[in-house]
Amino acid sequence: MTILDARTLMDRAPEYHARLNAMATEALWAHDPWVIKGPPVAHVWRYKYILPLMMESKIHYTMGEAEEDRRALNYLNPKGGGSSPTCLAGIQVIFPGEFADCHRHSASACRFVVGGDGGFTVQDGQRYTMGAGDLILTPSWIWHDHGNDGKEPTVWMDYTDMMFISWGGLFREDSDEIQQVTWPHKLPESNMRFAASGMLPVGSQSPTVNSPQLLYPWAQAEAAVRSLLQVGQDPYDCAMVEYINPVTGGHCTATQAHYMQLLVKGFHGKARRRTGYSHCHIVRGSGYTIIAGQRFDWESGDTLMIPNWTWYEHVAHDETFIHHTNDSPIREPFGLHREEVLTENGGHQ
Repeated sequence: MTILDARTLMDRAPEYHARLNAMATEALWAHDPWVIKGPPVAHVWRYKYILPLMMESKIHYTMGEAEEDRRALNYLNPKGGGSSPTCLAGIQVIFPGEFADCHRHSASACRFVVGGDGGFTVQDGQRYTMGAGDLILTPSWIWHDHGNDGKEPTVWMDYTDMMFISWGGLFREDSDEIQQVTWPHKLPESNMRFAASGMLPVGSQSPTVNSPQLLYPWAQAEAAVRSLLQVGQDPYDCAMVEYINPVTGGHCTATQAHYMQLLVKGFHGKARRRTGYSHCHIVRGSGYTIIAGQRFDWESGDTLMIPNWTWYEHVAHDETFIHHTNDSPIREPFGLHREEVLTENGGHQ
């Protein structure tokens, strides 16, 4: 298939791309170089408006037409650049029978599966089935591709450190071949090695700064955060657990920390702020977040960006699960990570 340039792909459906821009998104397969217009601002990307545009992409784009061969929409901050200065978030879908070609890049990526059936990714010869609520890591420079051999589209959120890595020059390598699955078992090797919380195989070492475990199933994350809630509610986070490197006990990647948060119905958290940028994907539930005195309403599927050193507090209308990611691993080695809680006005803005 002939590879088309971004301008050709945009000119094919200008009205469609204008609607994408109105939702602060862009098509990955037809993006122009990013232009940063000022400090990033808090923003909510609305799933109920973006998902139909994502599904409509099948009319305007066929897999294999672009060098960036992914059916993905980038979430862009209204002030330009990526979603934040360190992260490019976005939504990706793969339809039944589709296949996203094999490549690797210096940026690392994390996939949080929103839903669907039949989606999978193959990473360095091991197949990872995509289940709703699963977190799948794609570390820097490993071969990966995606496919769908089911009957429904599979949708997931992408979080890449591309904006941070681009400071030093992002690079990528494509492959003309489809990866062969070489691991003979249904479960990935790392999930067999690290099958029980609090236990490690003798002699375990983390081969890189990233977690050797790449798949974190939803069932385990939900069970962990519900169990923590029984101990008591935190006044700021209610209940929140971190996805960790099972060998070191540290962050699961070198550039992004990932968490699962549970807010009970009616919870109104106290305000805090931290250095760095955070993204909150609403797995299930509804409510709002007050950021620097401004209210941002959200519901299931929405994604919220919280800027650097900005007061925020969450309020839940219903039981709410939030996948939270931030760039604290980038700042901590330099002593630049700070957190502060609001002490005035009972802890509320």
